[in-house]
Amino acid sequence: RTKMHKAYAYVSVADSARFFVHREWNKTLERGKQVRSRSSSRDWHRLRIQAKRLRDTMDFFATVQPAKWSHRLRRCKDLQNLLGKHQDAVTAGQRLERFVEKIPPGSASRKLLVAIGRLEQTEDDRARMRRKRFKKTWRRFRKN
Repeated sequence: RTKMHKAYAYVSVADSARFFVHREWNKTLERGKQVRSRSSSRDWHRLRIQAKRLRDTMDFFATVQPAKWSHRLRRCKDLQNLLGKHQDAVTAGQRLERFVEKIPPGSASRKLLVAIGRLEQTEDDRARMRRKRFKKTWRRFRKN
């Protein structure tokens, strides 16, 4: 064994938790600071992925120290749920758009195109609503 392996053998679970959760927490804060209501869907999605990494790390250590991580984990879940619903709405809208693009001109009925347009608008509204709720959810998340 190398010296490095020996050093890690003496690190406690609590110390490991602090290190790994803190690292993911800071990455999430940095990514979240960059997101604004008018940020690209890609930026929102990147924050969602980082929040997932943080949640997975917290979930892992919560099995060993449930009392310590339960409050933060709940806030992280709230953030991740909001970001997930945002991503669902964005993805649904994009899929509807691609569907319409594949319809040959003149082959679809007017009613079908109007219905698809309404569905697209609904998904856009859902994404916009999540973006508005983000500020409050983010503030609660950061208070952990």
